[in-house]
Amino acid sequence: ALSLEFASDELKKDKDIVLSAVKRDGRALEFAANEMKNDHDIVIAAVTHNGMALQFASNELKNDKNIVLTALRETGYALVHSSFFLKNDPKVVETAIKNSNCYVVQYAGPGMIQNKIVQAACHSMDENWVPPPQSSHSSTVPSIPFF
Repeated sequence: ALSLEFASDELKKDKDIVLSAVKRDGRALEFAANEMKNDHDIVIAAVTHNGMALQFASNELKNDKNIVLTALRETGYALVHSSFFLKNDPKVVETAIKNSNCYVVQYAGPGMIQNKIVQAACHSMDENWVPPPQSSHSSTVPSIPFF
C-alpha cells in the first residue's frame, strides 16, 4: 500500500488505485494526490483502517464530523489531527476518550477538561479520576493524570 509513494502522479490521482491502497494501509493517504486527500470516500476508507491517517486529509475533511468520529473510533489519539472546531465539540472529545483514555484531553480545545460530558467520560474510564484544578492560564495545556 505504501508503494503509492513511488507511483506516478497520474496513479496518485486515480481514485480506484488510491482507494485500494488506503484500504490496505490508511497511511498510504500521505502519498495520494491532494484532490484524493479531499475525497470523502478515500479519506473515510483510510481512517477506518488507521485513524492517524486523518493527519493527511484535507483541512476541509478534518472538519467533517463523520470522518473525525470514524478516525476516533479507530484511535482516540486521532483527535490531535482534527479541526479546532471539532476539538471543542464535547461529543467528539468524549469519543476520543472512550477509544483511548483521558490523556487525549490535552489535544482537545481549551476548557474541554471542565466540560461535564468530558468529565463523565473520564470518570467512566476510571472511577477515581478527578479533573485537575482549573488553571488561571487559559493558554496552557491541562496536566492529565496517568492511570
